Amino acid sequence: MNTPLQSLLTTALNQALVAEREGRVSDALLAYRTVLTHDPAHPGALLRVAQANLRTGQTHLAVEQLRRAIDAARQRALTAQSLPIHSELIVALRSGDAHQRLTAIRAAYADCGEIPGLIWEECECLAELGQKEARLHRLNQLAALQPNEPVILAALGLALLDSNSAPQAMRPMRAAIQLGHSDFEFAIALATIEMQNGEWGAAEARLNALRTRDPEHLGALGLRWHLAAQSCQWTIATQLESELIQRITQGGTHSALTPWRLLASQIGGMQLRDYATRYSHSESKNDRPLATGRLRQPGARIRVGYLSSDFHQHATAILMAGLFDAHDRSRFEVFAYSYGARVNDGYRERLRGSFEHWFELNSLSDSQAAALISAHEIDVLIELKGHTFGARSGIAALRPAPIQAHYLGYPGTLAQDGIDYFIADAVTAPASHTSHFVEKLVRLPHCYQANDARRARPIPRSRQSLGLPENAILLCNFNQPWKWCRDFVERWLTALSQHDQARLWLLNPGDTHPAKKAINDAAQRFGVAEQLIWASNAAPDEHLARLACADLALDQLPCNSHTTAADALWMGVPLLTCVGERFDGRVTASALSAARLDDLIAESWQRYGDQLDRFLSDPHFRTSLKTQAAAAHDSPLFDTPRFTRDWEAMLSELVTRQATARKAKR
Repeated sequence: MNTPLQSLLTTALNQALVAEREGRVSDALLAYRTVLTHDPAHPGALLRVAQANLRTGQTHLAVEQLRRAIDAARQRALTAQSLPIHSELIVALRSGDAHQRLTAIRAAYADCGEIPGLIWEECECLAELGQKEARLHRLNQLAALQPNEPVILAALGLALLDSNSAPQAMRPMRAAIQLGHSDFEFAIALATIEMQNGEWGAAEARLNALRTRDPEHLGALGLRWHLAAQSCQWTIATQLESELIQRITQGGTHSALTPWRLLASQIGGMQLRDYATRYSHSESKNDRPLATGRLRQPGARIRVGYLSSDFHQHATAILMAGLFDAHDRSRFEVFAYSYGARVNDGYRERLRGSFEHWFELNSLSDSQAAALISAHEIDVLIELKGHTFGARSGIAALRPAPIQAHYLGYPGTLAQDGIDYFIADAVTAPASHTSHFVEKLVRLPHCYQANDARRARPIPRSRQSLGLPENAILLCNFNQPWKWCRDFVERWLTALSQHDQARLWLLNPGDTHPAKKAINDAAQRFGVAEQLIWASNAAPDEHLARLACADLALDQLPCNSHTTAADALWMGVPLLTCVGERFDGRVTASALSAARLDDLIAESWQRYGDQLDRFLSDPHFRTSLKTQAAAAHDSPLFDTPRFTRDWEAMLSELVTRQATARKAKR
């Protein structure tokens, strides 16, 4: 039996519903307010009134009403019907604190279950909070629930790109495109990961199609050029590079065209600096820097932090492991901040034992990671990634330490927020090149590149065991194909054509890699196909053991050998270089100078060719250089204790400089 109150409520609700159906919004709202006069906790009426308040900008009042509606639905055992109220509350909280919204989303799960729409809202919220790992996990779950939703697959693919599982991004990204996701920048991102994972044909077809859609798009142009350079499609690369550098000179920038990719081009040092500046500013999030800097007590140890994703068997770790071991613990307190793959290999185990403090940042947002570093009161933070793949520039941009420097990872100016210094030497960054850098330059007294005197030097393999010709003069280059520019490759092939005894030993990029076919075709044209030898991929120690069989390693421009140069010299193999006009083209010269092998530093293209011919023609010169190279491991290049003293003196100087500047401001 209905009471008079129930009758009033029923009448008011019916009036509201009829008014809504007929589009009489004001009348419907008046009726809902009547309901609330008699039943202040009616969930449905609270929802409608809250929605009206949201439309008029009264968000705070609407949020309070929606929360009351949720509580009322629970008290009346109506939680199964409360999803619209929860959804409206989540929408209302979008412009506010992300933590509050995340709490509201999880409360909705408790009442309504894990509905795809709620999971999507959680993923959006986690993105705002910078919780990448948690967001990726939830996107995976969401994609399993809705496997044919292109927006979700696209979001999953992009999240994978921004993780340590980037190769896995191709599958959902391709599926999203097949289901109709046609965003141009998304296709650019997919082409990028296809290139990085050796899907050359797919990347080329995709980029060609994108260039047909938009011939002026700088990202598509830059990636297509870089693919041509990686594939040793030199004619195409040269044509595209001319257009690319012209566009860059005119001020063009694109997020897919990182400064690192431009190292394969002939772009000048000043142009590269200007591009890096524009690129970094376009990527900057402009977050508020943290207040930093502890008041160090006299005699207190300097706290130095190293920030990287490469604390495992990686070129950075291979070069720097000895420095980490050799730090003077009485003067320096050393911290590792790692955000890379948690690979359990020998180098990672060794590094964990080298650092006093080790912190994993993978599950932390940039702001959380920066806050952690700041809480440790680090004096000097050394950023080791720069513009290389997987970098998290947002951490240093928040300035968690009062002194921040870039080292080793990217061979050129970063022009990024938060980086004060770039660590180099007088060869890689002579005084005349100071203007190539946005950062202040710090020059170490010898080669800037750290090396590890404890690194294994395996027993050399015999040529016979490797199937190499015993009496050949074996020239080698174990760089990646994007460094094999036409001028140098053709100069090497010319040398082979003039010296029957010579052989060229190259790292095999893969039997299906287009660069291998391009080099083989070039060797055929020069009539030296039989003098070309391909080396398969090998574990680091196996590679060093076979490398010792070479008579001469060949360097190239515009980007030199870096860790590859250290490999050759460590195994006593002489290395011929030509000095370039950018930092990345002067690294080998710096290493050779520190190794006391100056005769192998060619200041010009002509000198490079002359020295190569002399090496092939003059047995005495060849023997002399090989004898000198055999002693390189006893040179300053591989004197880790000496390098560490120079490094620590540099750190101390930076701290002293900072303290002096602070005093001057008081």
